[in-house]
Amino acid sequence: MARVVVTADDFGYDSASVASTIHLLDQGIVTCASIMVNMPATDSALANAVAASRGGVDFGVHLNFLTDDIERPLARPAEIPTLVSKSLFHGSNETRLRALAGRIDERDVEREACLQIDRVVSEGIPVCYIDSHGHLHKFRPFFVGISSAMRRFRITRMRTAQNVYLAPRPTSPTFWLSGYWGRRIQARHTSTRYHFMPTSGVESAWSDRLTERLTQFGDATIEVGVHPAAAGSETWKVEEAREVQRFSLGLDTRHSIIHWRDVS
Repeated sequence: MARVVVTADDFGYDSASVASTIHLLDQGIVTCASIMVNMPATDSALANAVAASRGGVDFGVHLNFLTDDIERPLARPAEIPTLVSKSLFHGSNETRLRALAGRIDERDVEREACLQIDRVVSEGIPVCYIDSHGHLHKFRPFFVGISSAMRRFRITRMRTAQNVYLAPRPTSPTFWLSGYWGRRIQARHTSTRYHFMPTSGVESAWSDRLTERLTQFGDATIEVGVHPAAAGSETWKVEEAREVQRFSLGLDTRHSIIHWRDVS
């Protein structure tokens, strides 16, 4: 039946994300983790990833080109002018609008993406796949720039656009355009057929409902992405850590949990 990749995003965002992700990796609850660079706990995430990658864990780079609070670019602002205002990335909504309006230079994206990927590779950590903060890689300038960076590093796997929802989200562009964006990603890169990520702070109890849906996917691959964090962090992240444990430990034996490297 379904082959499921379970990924922890934001590895390195803060100490709570690192602690929870390490615990989930050690328990086999998640099989992969996406590293964020230039964040408060990046060094801790990288140090743990060096050892874990030798033990068979897959790591990706969670590329970031926007700021909600503490996110910062690695490139100098003059090198990526369409991505920044002064020394900061643009905000989440503004970045998306600029991408849709054609005001993001794909060459700026490639420069910043290369620096972020190299930050991980330079530690000796194999990069198995690429995804992005805010799922920006589905927008054309980001997709083109990131794809160019991936070729430089010989990375072939990219997260597809979310196309599994537990409830309709008619106000979300991705809900309507996921087919188009997903086909573009899957035409150029190796990816899962399906992707699910709970809506932050809204879908707090999703594990049982998603498990029930898995039989609809036959023997296809699906990535389940979460943003886990230890107690004391944002409530929705703590709940996601709890729910992904329920999901993985309660998975029917007809389905299998796999690594990103098993996606072909």
